[in-house]
Amino acid sequence: MHRDHSIFVRAVKERRKIRLVYLDNADAGSFQAKVSAPMDYEAKLSAPMDYHPDRRASDKSDCYYFWDFEEGPNGAPLILEPDQIISMRLDEETFEPSEFVTWDVRELPWFVKRDWGKFS
Repeated sequence: MHRDHSIFVRAVKERRKIRLVYLDNADAGSFQAKVSAPMDYEAKLSAPMDYHPDRRASDKSDCYYFWDFEEGPNGAPLILEPDQIISMRLDEETFEPSEFVTWDVRELPWFVKRDWGKFS
């Protein structure tokens, strides 16, 4: 669990985006700065989605799940291990779950409790 985990949970509950600084393993350990739906280098906004074991990984480590609004034309999921995250900072900008939740949350429920109406 990252030291800024409480910021992540607060952002989920308040539907606020996160400013996220992290190490990108795919880019030889370079720093990436994003504003996550959670440092202003080239800030990218992301929405905090959930924190749970990676269903695809063999070791089942807990990971942070974000929605990266700047990735591709419609955004994309961003999955990070806690040790990849440098910092998370709550942003004033909010998000609507309907911007990215396209799956049935009854079939794939959230681990972090929230009140997102039909997306809860």
